[in-house]
Amino acid sequence: MNKILPFVIVGVVIILALLFIPTKKGKQFDSRFTLNPKDKIPYGTNVSYSLLSKLFPSAKVTVNRNEPGAWKNLNVDTGKQVLIIVAFDFDPTEEEMDNILSFAQKGNYVFISAIMYNSMATDVFKVRQAYNSGYDLKDKINDIIRPDSFRVMLDTGAFHTPVAYTCPGSSYDNSFLDYDSTITYPLGYSDNGNPNLLAMNTIKGTVFLHSAPLTLTNFFLLYNNNHKYLEQLAAMVPVKPTHVVWDEYYLFSADRPKKESDSKGILSVILNYPNFQWAFWLTLAVLVVYLFTESSRKQRQIPEYSKPKNEHMEFISTVGKLYFEKGDHLNLASKMSQFFLEHVRTKYKLNTSHINDDFAKALAIKTGVPQEEANVITGYIQQTQMGATTVDDLKHFYNHLENFYKKA
Repeated sequence: MNKILPFVIVGVVIILALLFIPTKKGKQFDSRFTLNPKDKIPYGTNVSYSLLSKLFPSAKVTVNRNEPGAWKNLNVDTGKQVLIIVAFDFDPTEEEMDNILSFAQKGNYVFISAIMYNSMATDVFKVRQAYNSGYDLKDKINDIIRPDSFRVMLDTGAFHTPVAYTCPGSSYDNSFLDYDSTITYPLGYSDNGNPNLLAMNTIKGTVFLHSAPLTLTNFFLLYNNNHKYLEQLAAMVPVKPTHVVWDEYYLFSADRPKKESDSKGILSVILNYPNFQWAFWLTLAVLVVYLFTESSRKQRQIPEYSKPKNEHMEFISTVGKLYFEKGDHLNLASKMSQFFLEHVRTKYKLNTSHINDDFAKALAIKTGVPQEEANVITGYIQQTQMGATTVDDLKHFYNHLENFYKKA
């Protein structure tokens, strides 16, 4: 038994390995319906996106994921541009519809290919769609279980033959049951005979409504000569566009975060347009530079100061009133004499050691006062030095000094 046990263990291991090792399967058909321009699976749109550069050789081809009006590679103020919107559901808001129509009216071309259009779009375009309950529009990546044939036709009045294109793939499309013939006209039809391609002319450009995005997938275009269908659609643009943008904004609309409020402030509206956006940031930059430069160059205004006042006379007058009220006339006369002599020494450079006639003559010459006035002042000073001063003498002495200060 012990000799057989190792063989039993090895056998069990081999059996378990055979059970759990996956067997190689043959290559299967990937029926996921993605419409993604990066996907090379049958129902991706990589072929359509790659052919755009050949169909529009003079145009720059890019991808956009921004909402209408906030495009990075499209100019909302010029024409000769093409916007291609491919999605399962075309569900624009009122503001987005306004931006798309305004873009077309400037001389641009908008091609919208979607299975379902929301009520906002159908009201604006004045169309009514068919709806098949067999479509599982909420689960876009599940396998498609539809009839195994697909056929579309182009209007013989607008396109050359061949006008019918078929494909053995699943039928996953829609059509328009009704439309306003005054503003739109059909260019293509589905297999049931209803229009699946409409054109609506605006002021200068055109909006194309397409309800069969399956015709843009890799599987359809690579089958036989179906790539000519895309060439016919590209031929609907009568000008050589400068930019062609493949829009993914509505393709991934289910992945976009829901906004709590659709209301937008004035700043967000301005930043939605490239021209306004540049103007806003340029203005902000200029204001910042102005604040930095002007604040460093300008200083606080220096207040204006008046000329210093000579308050010596007011001080002397105040002191004089004090001595006069006390009746100390001699002391007041002495102070007046000292101030006068100090003034003469300082301003006129006269020697005041001897108060006599020579001093009076020099005082009259230096100051320009009459000789008689100089003699009277000198006499009062001498009288004060001798200690003989009355009230009347003090008043007269004061008056003569006031006249001297005014004239000299």
